[in-house]
Amino acid sequence: MSSEREGLGRRSITAMLWGTGGSVLRIIMQVAAQIILARLLGPELYGVFAVALVVVLLSALFADVGLAYGLIQKPAVSADDIRFVSTWQIIMGLVMTVVVLAAAPWIATAYNEPRLLPAVQTLSISCLINAAAATSGALLRRDLDFKTLNIAAVVSYAAGFFAVGIPLAWAGAGVMSLVAAYLTQATVMAAIQYARIRHPMKPLFWQPDAPAMLDFGVTVLATNLLNWAMNGIDRAIVGSWLSLSAAGLYATAYNLIYTPLMTVLALLQSVFYSASSKVQDDPVQLRRGLVALFGAVAMFIAPVFAGMAAAGETIILAFYGAKWAGGGAVLTPLSLAMPIYLAMGLAIPVLWASGATRKEFLLQLPVAVVWVGVLWAVAQLGSLTALSWAVFFLFLVRAIVIVRATLQAVALPPSAVLAACRPGLAITALVGLLALAADRGLLSFLAVTQPKLRLIIDIAVSAIALAAGLRLFGPMAGADLRHLFSQLADRIPGNHGQRLLKLFMGI
Repeated sequence: MSSEREGLGRRSITAMLWGTGGSVLRIIMQVAAQIILARLLGPELYGVFAVALVVVLLSALFADVGLAYGLIQKPAVSADDIRFVSTWQIIMGLVMTVVVLAAAPWIATAYNEPRLLPAVQTLSISCLINAAAATSGALLRRDLDFKTLNIAAVVSYAAGFFAVGIPLAWAGAGVMSLVAAYLTQATVMAAIQYARIRHPMKPLFWQPDAPAMLDFGVTVLATNLLNWAMNGIDRAIVGSWLSLSAAGLYATAYNLIYTPLMTVLALLQSVFYSASSKVQDDPVQLRRGLVALFGAVAMFIAPVFAGMAAAGETIILAFYGAKWAGGGAVLTPLSLAMPIYLAMGLAIPVLWASGATRKEFLLQLPVAVVWVGVLWAVAQLGSLTALSWAVFFLFLVRAIVIVRATLQAVALPPSAVLAACRPGLAITALVGLLALAADRGLLSFLAVTQPKLRLIIDIAVSAIALAAGLRLFGPMAGADLRHLFSQLADRIPGNHGQRLLKLFMGI
């Protein structure tokens, strides 16, 4: 049994490394494409697309009723299981496509924005595309085939945004350039995933395991609806109560940090959920894995976002130009919220693997009610800055609720997590303070006004601070985090991985 778990651990590490390489490339592509498109289109057109996408993503949750997630969790999957899931995914995709098409005129009228009508109508087809692709994606994740998943993600993003979106935006297609890019990406992604897995698609409307699978699927759907309310309603409220330009400014600043984070989180969640499902009878393994990931996030992810928070306005002006001025007031609180969101996202697969799938929904239901109420109330102030800070505090409350429940589910004391995160929190504080001192203090004193030059200096200061922090506080890493680092280092050819550990962390 121990050798099987060691093999699973090696496969998980390999999957994570493949995912990391693909994620880094995808993040670079996403940021580059977003910068180019933002400069070409401006805040208002981005706001139209942001509102349309929020609506379509809500409908996509109904199209993906959660059945595909069950294929990852099931100990054994039959051809009938796959056919049943595939059949109902496609049916729900078709239904939601029709619903969105019918609702598009009402949505455009509600926002008093005619440009929303063709955007929502065209995006409606994504409900079917994403629902049909969910089965292939789940089977690839079940097999820890993150090589295929990341190749599909990189190729589809390049096809959608670089081959279609940017040329159309350059030609003056406006918001429809973003719509075409999104649909192209979804279609290419679905085609590559299915070409790799080739699962059976003959319709099957019922089978013996259907009740259990539907029960799990409905739970996932309900939970995802709450997640949508807390992850998407802010953009809808900004567009409705402030303006579409404000929605574009908010969505662009949000996506600059949220899109790369979700790329990383999707990778970590998929690997961790797949691996956790295979060792759900071993709480010791679950606890060790969770502690190591929390420690790694605090040590490597949180410092990056602390540096971004310190230089928020500089980043916005350097990337997007003067017409996006004011975005730093959004970027700073949201940057601070992202590591908190990531910690919560890592806790959820463990909560599910421990058998507490329904508990997440029950915990998040009151949080979602508070979330919507607080954002609606703050939006009455008419301040994008106030709303952004409200989102930060709501993320904090939400993470505390989920992480606390997860620790209880696996009998992991909070003190163990705090001990694992302590070195990373020290590094995060060091990076954030030095980046803030450089951006708001030294560079202002020296009258450095060019955003790009300021950003280069901010990045250099943050990188030096991170390296110094790793060297100072890295040796304090706990046993579980050291084991994770060692496994990752062993996958690097030669002895280079161990040398890097010794050089930067002294371990």
